[in-house]
Amino acid sequence: MVPAERSPRSGRGRRRGSARSPFAGLSAHGRPSGRRALTPSSDPSPSPRRYRPELQGLRAVAILMVVCYHIWFDRVSGGVDIFLLISAFLLTDSFVRRLEADAPLEVVAYWGKAFKRLLAPAAIVIAGTMIAVALWYPPSRFADLVVQSLASATFWENWHLAFRGVDYYAADGDGVSPFQQFWSLSIQGQVFLLWPLLFALIALAHRRLRAPLRPTLLLVFGGIFTASLAWSVVSTASQQSFAYFDTRTRLWEFALGSLLALGLPLLESRMSSTDRPARVRAAAGWGGLVAILACGWIVDVQGAFPGWIALWPLGAAAVVIGAGDTRTRWGADRLLSSRPLRWVGDISYALYLVHWPILVTVALLVDDEHPDLVQGTAIVAASLLLGWLLTRFVDTPVRRWRWASARIWRAGAVIAASLVLALAPAAVVQQHLQRDLPEAGEGVYQGAAAADPGATPPTAGEDFVPALDQLTDQLLLLDHPCAEGPTGNCDQSLPDAAEANGRIIAFGNSHMQQFAAALLPLTDEHGWVLQRMTEVFCDYTSPVPDPRCETWASTVRHIAIEVDADAVVLQSTRTAPNGQEFAMPGYAETAQILLDHGIDVIAVRDNPRWSFSMPECVHAHGADAVECTAPISQPYLPESPAPSVTSTSGARVLTIDLSEQYCPEGVCRPVIGNVLVYFDDNHPTREFETTLAPEVERQLRDQGFTFGPHLT
Repeated sequence: MVPAERSPRSGRGRRRGSARSPFAGLSAHGRPSGRRALTPSSDPSPSPRRYRPELQGLRAVAILMVVCYHIWFDRVSGGVDIFLLISAFLLTDSFVRRLEADAPLEVVAYWGKAFKRLLAPAAIVIAGTMIAVALWYPPSRFADLVVQSLASATFWENWHLAFRGVDYYAADGDGVSPFQQFWSLSIQGQVFLLWPLLFALIALAHRRLRAPLRPTLLLVFGGIFTASLAWSVVSTASQQSFAYFDTRTRLWEFALGSLLALGLPLLESRMSSTDRPARVRAAAGWGGLVAILACGWIVDVQGAFPGWIALWPLGAAAVVIGAGDTRTRWGADRLLSSRPLRWVGDISYALYLVHWPILVTVALLVDDEHPDLVQGTAIVAASLLLGWLLTRFVDTPVRRWRWASARIWRAGAVIAASLVLALAPAAVVQQHLQRDLPEAGEGVYQGAAAADPGATPPTAGEDFVPALDQLTDQLLLLDHPCAEGPTGNCDQSLPDAAEANGRIIAFGNSHMQQFAAALLPLTDEHGWVLQRMTEVFCDYTSPVPDPRCETWASTVRHIAIEVDADAVVLQSTRTAPNGQEFAMPGYAETAQILLDHGIDVIAVRDNPRWSFSMPECVHAHGADAVECTAPISQPYLPESPAPSVTSTSGARVLTIDLSEQYCPEGVCRPVIGNVLVYFDDNHPTREFETTLAPEVERQLRDQGFTFGPHLT
């Protein structure tokens, strides 16, 4: 989010002021700062422009919209987009005036100054948020939030969230990130690296090729605007969760701010000082302000940003900026230039940084995603107070620190120190995550095997493995890519011997991927190839046509027949968090095809599913709490609902029913034999599945299926 800049205490139109925002390049007011920084020539003063207090008020309106919409309405306001526009507007104005004055751009000096002032307040918030995470957040989230703290401090949080949002396992069961507000700051940091380079290239073309300056700038930023907006519309329509955080879908918002900075002088030169244009500008300013406030309130744009709908708040903000100082008593600029709004604008950067982790943490502690009026008001008050403190004691001193601004290396030292401060708590948490723990199957950590005769009995009060903060590696992935199979969804475990004794394929969705962990010890021991061919969210058939799943299922069936697999493992039933167990869609048809080609089918009953994150329940209530358990009758029917399939080829259907292992003594539990059963709300941990291997082998052996050479 755009940091605020301090406004002078005098009224409208005062020409003296100091730069406050690192986003503004050298000046948040469209003019160079009165102080020189980094080098004597870093703040040239060509064509000084008057201070525009209404921009500070516009920032205040935008940040208040962001805060209030986040806290009370859980909707997108468009305020963030307005900050992006203002950032580019001010940055472009600063660099264009340098170019027109033939002054050195000093790109590296700009980077040092900008990122020094960006990172100092951000470091305090990142460190404080990570401390809050360690104190109050579920341990199952530690690993991801450590990565996010690093991503936030190094300006790639938007990309982390983009890829995390389309990652089935990462998104499943995870709460809202307290670092999520850093997505926009990350995009702005990336643009602050890119935009000065563009100006440097344009300056080179202007000097070497005699390219006209403003037309070249208009051509470059117009091209970025057009290409990025087109991509934003297409990407938002096809993958909105990814597009929202994608830098490429947001570049047009910066480009629009640059185009506004380039075109506004021409507009102002054609404006006369007569009463009629003043009234028109005042009316336009009010129209733009009303349109800004209405966006997100009249239309729920939650799933539409950042596509074409973002033109609404940005176009309205451009109108307000274009209206400027109307020199009227009733114009919107009078309101925007008022002292309360300018004060909020001063602390807008810090306010944006602190309000989100406060909101998310309070929601976690009170176990309510939507604070009521009293809670929301307290969050706003706390955010304003902390935002002011952060501005007063961190942002302002760093901005005014002459020693740090006198040399580029000193700015670099401040940046490095800020990074160390930001990441120190995360480093401590990461060190804790890397501690060694016993593995399932060792000592008292028997998992499903704890009920076997001769097993070491669990000890009351004993901890369990994997620990709640070590769940990131519980997804089963095998060691070798498949020579054949669906791209990205097939891997395999190969025997040590040159020739395998058999081949078994785990075919299904993510539950079958996890069940393969119960097969892995058996195939490794007996020299078999284990292939995992799975696809998340895909049943074997679907009532609603799904080309992705249909292509995948057809491909796997073809491969299983082509390689003459000894057996294919299928999921025969599907459980529901609060519903009846039912036959897995397409199981019977798929099993019949395989049987007709002489391939044995191993039909596995599904594991229980829950309506909540099991690790978070264990963290909140304990492993033995009734809140984290359920009777076996909740996920399972008395008998498996899987349909019977007849074989005429001699191949067999072998069934695996582990309901009693997931729900020993009739109770489905989160921890069995000192091993955690689930790493989210429905996927068993890899370690617990491994402890099921003896029972799987026993059930198969009882039906005449043994792992050995030349099985069929």
